[in-house]
Amino acid sequence: MADRRFDPARLRDEGRLRLARPLWGAFVELVRRHGSTRPAEGTHVLFAGLHGIAALTLSGRANVGDAPGADAHVALAAARRLADLVLPERPAEPPGPHADAERAPRRSR
Repeated sequence: MADRRFDPARLRDEGRLRLARPLWGAFVELVRRHGSTRPAEGTHVLFAGLHGIAALTLSGRANVGDAPGADAHVALAAARRLADLVLPERPAEPPGPHADAERAPRRSR
């Protein structure tokens, strides 16, 4: 799956990992806000799965068919399914302050 070995010491020395922890923390928080009771674990599973889907698709090794665009279509469907498996169903958003006005039938003039 990997094209080259990940060398965290070198990447840290080059300053390329300075945003890694804040970015990872933001993903964990997003998964937590989505309702996960185990957001750190869910983030690892989601990241690993999405990375695998992307790597296989970009390398042409997804083996999903010869139709043009089939790889991208299947990869997107797989990513959505993975998110459905990892993230709990979100409760419906409460209606906004203008929800009644948006649903009310409009009067014709």
